[in-house]
Amino acid sequence: MKYYILPFLVIFLFSCQQKEDNSLATFLDHKVEFESQNVTSLNKNFEVTLPKSWKWKHEEYGDTVVENIHAASPKNKEGFISLITIEKLQSIFGAKDLSEDVDLFKIQIEKNEGWKLIDSGETNFLNYPAQFIHYKSDTGTKGESESITFILETDKKGVFYYLNAGGSQSESLEKEMATMLEILSSFKKK
Repeated sequence: MKYYILPFLVIFLFSCQQKEDNSLATFLDHKVEFESQNVTSLNKNFEVTLPKSWKWKHEEYGDTVVENIHAASPKNKEGFISLITIEKLQSIFGAKDLSEDVDLFKIQIEKNEGWKLIDSGETNFLNYPAQFIHYKSDTGTKGESESITFILETDKKGVFYYLNAGGSQSESLEKEMATMLEILSSFKKK
């Protein structure tokens, strides 16, 4: 009798294993195409190409934000949206250089319960030297987010470009993140 339980136990244990985290490389492997629209920041310091189906706007903030573009996808079949935020602003953490800013960003993620740091490092993905931070919400809540933030230096000390792609950890995350990375790869400083 106990031998009949063993196959069910093995199947149960395999089904309980946590899904492995996606990587930046996994998302970049997916190629996507879309009808596009070019969007330029208010002060004309940068531009990006968005899907025509996405809505976007500039937001007014306090003194730390120099300029920004916020964009959102239409809802996916599960009712979630993907968000792109591109901001030129003073360091969120008061850092004076890129490596300090990235280190402080990672510390904030690690300090916050419910968030998991997946990966970070240097990249030339955006055709500019940058650092990336890949992290996700890890609370077990349906639709929780996963984000990749790229941080680039500007010509002013302590001011950086923050390019963030955030989507829901849904069935379509890989495709949606690939779309967002395609959008961010179109980022151009002017």
